Amino acid sequence: MPDRIAISADLGGSAIKAGAVDENGKILRELRVETRASEGVDAVLWRIETVVDSVRNNLRDSHHEIIGAGVGCPGLVNTQTGTVHFAPNLTGWQDVELGPRLAERLKMPVLVENDANAAAWGEFWIGSAKTASSLVLFTLGTGIGGGIVLDGEIWHGSTDTAAELGHMIVEANGEPCACGSRGCLEAYSSVTGIRRRATEAINAGESSALSTYLNNGELSGEEVYTCALSGDPLAARLMREAGYYLGVATVTVMHMLNPEKILFAGGLAAATDMIMNPIREVVQTRALNVPRDKASVDFAYLADKAGLIGAAGCVFHRYATSA
Repeated sequence: MPDRIAISADLGGSAIKAGAVDENGKILRELRVETRASEGVDAVLWRIETVVDSVRNNLRDSHHEIIGAGVGCPGLVNTQTGTVHFAPNLTGWQDVELGPRLAERLKMPVLVENDANAAAWGEFWIGSAKTASSLVLFTLGTGIGGGIVLDGEIWHGSTDTAAELGHMIVEANGEPCACGSRGCLEAYSSVTGIRRRATEAINAGESSALSTYLNNGELSGEEVYTCALSGDPLAARLMREAGYYLGVATVTVMHMLNPEKILFAGGLAAATDMIMNPIREVVQTRALNVPRDKASVDFAYLADKAGLIGAAGCVFHRYATSA
């Protein structure tokens, strides 16, 4: 009997990663191409098709049965129709019928999932939460995304827009957020929020090694972490505050959903104890003891492979029984 394989793609603002994944979550083939989002929807669709086809063509033998393709895409996704209603950092992506268009071109079933949901499913399937029935994943990067798995299913909400964790209000009337609101977690604990707050502090006269990075271009989370490690007071304060507000959000999630696992992934997660210690301090002092003692708070295991593996896992979850 041939081994069943799912093809997956992880669509990002700068790169498209595609892979072939078996039923154990092992990546058998992997390719990466630039997204070139500024060239428009059709150009990006062509690149997804091309890289997926390249992966598929490497598997055309009697030992593999491809049951479908899964695509993790940022933004607001209708998982039933495969329509991407809006995708940040992808030029012109409004109401794009990604699933149907790729299914027609690739001649196979195509499932489209929000990228953070796909990453959460990857961790649930074979990662840090493979022994759990529920998890919440925070993705920490330019913005803050999230994925939720409850009782063995991704929680999409009534309009497929659940788990917008970056827009939880963690400070009433707090810092402005790009979404138009104030006090969102993303305004404090994303790379964008940290960069903006660093700029404001330096413009107000605070001395910091971060000014060198800001003058040379965009400030990354790794650079803030490096400066904090070297003893820069502003960088250390911004990292500590980012962790504090992630802790506030974590306590809210514990009290609302009572999950077994709360995980953190993405670029800022590389700050390890510098970001995790304040999270755990807030949890220890502010959370009710019963949900707190039940939940494990930790870093995700699959790192940058979670989306690719998770999108394939979603395909197996939906199609394997009928394949």
